[in-house]
Amino acid sequence: GYEASMYMNDRMAGPYGQGDYGQQGMTGMGAPAAPAGNQEEGPGFVVVVEGYSPFKPVGALLDPHSVGDDRTKWGFITRLVNLDKVMPGCEFELYRKDDIKHFTLESRPVDLLDPKMPGGIGVEKEVERVRLEVDATRRGALGAYQEGPRYDETSEYRGAAGAGRQERVYAERVLVDPMTNEEMSKVFDIITQQEIDGNPDLTEKDLGRKKYDKLTNEPLFIERDYWFRVSAKVRWKKAPVVPDATTGMGGYGSEGMRRGY
Repeated sequence: GYEASMYMNDRMAGPYGQGDYGQQGMTGMGAPAAPAGNQEEGPGFVVVVEGYSPFKPVGALLDPHSVGDDRTKWGFITRLVNLDKVMPGCEFELYRKDDIKHFTLESRPVDLLDPKMPGGIGVEKEVERVRLEVDATRRGALGAYQEGPRYDETSEYRGAAGAGRQERVYAERVLVDPMTNEEMSKVFDIITQQEIDGNPDLTEKDLGRKKYDKLTNEPLFIERDYWFRVSAKVRWKKAPVVPDATTGMGGYGSEGMRRGY
């Protein structure tokens, strides 16, 4: 399942503005959207839904392909597209799902280093990967807590000033699920004790050593949960006519729209 919070974003420039989020991400991929020419602009609001899920890819959970009228397979976005079926007589409709100016779906791995990740996901915790046979003062002298929020490591390859590639991970700062205490976030893929036990070419000195892509020589990671952000514009089909505060005439100026909510 997933946790999500929904709120209205009324910081709009006219009937439909950009709100707080840009156009990065991808348009929904499952439920078909009505052609742009079938929907007229009008008053409405922006709905932003944020959350996370262990399901990958999370887009297929929110907006599954080829589900048709089988409501048991509809995702959250499918229901937005079919508001009139989910809530007969509903005065609102999803506006132009096929246009990234009006609808976006972003999703990436849960990662402490991702500045765009929604807040409130998981609880930060330090997890020990390799037990250091030294006391706390010795550990600090070896350079712990100098590599940022993802990991805390000590390495025989660390230079005097902390330069050079860091080969072993002793502890990592991760996000855990507050209910299950399971790790949720992106972490380094390292050699474990189980791998050492099953591979005679590995020794205890390899424990905690990072794995690398053979082609790019970049470190490999383990990805767990994925966060998502849906930004959708909803049109108010039967909004009341509210006098524009600027002109004093009937219409839908930005001030009039806010009063119309």
